[in-house]
Amino acid sequence: MVQDTLVPQINNKPVELIVTEVIANLIKTAELLADENQDNKEQLIQLWGEFSTTPRINESLTSLFSEAINEVNDVTVKSVLTAITPEVVATVQAVTDKTKPDGKQIEEIWKSFVKSPKFVSLLIENASFLLSKLNLPEWLRKIVEKLLPKK
Repeated sequence: MVQDTLVPQINNKPVELIVTEVIANLIKTAELLADENQDNKEQLIQLWGEFSTTPRINESLTSLFSEAINEVNDVTVKSVLTAITPEVVATVQAVTDKTKPDGKQIEEIWKSFVKSPKFVSLLIENASFLLSKLNLPEWLRKIVEKLLPKK
């Protein structure tokens, strides 16, 4: 009933998918609470701990983040947000999955990103912007900009 009346009113495919998955998990929650297995806590941890890491939820979170980024007007901010979208989604998943400790997962995600060629490219692509925010002497800023690869 809720599935048939609520979901069609949403008009946003990623949100519809997430709501559909939540409803399915709520039904599974009711079923596992009523089953013969008394270890409800472990069953709930298993059920909901896997929720955010499923490919469909991953795609929906990525899509929602991308939709929001498309509304950003600043080209630099938009390019940075686009570049870090996978890490942001992975961070959301890390804090909502069943694997603990979350801090260690988040640290791994972002350390890996900072060590990646993607991060280096992001810095180089936005070097002029970053340099403009530093309080460097003009002569030093110009030298650094000359050393950077041309776009």
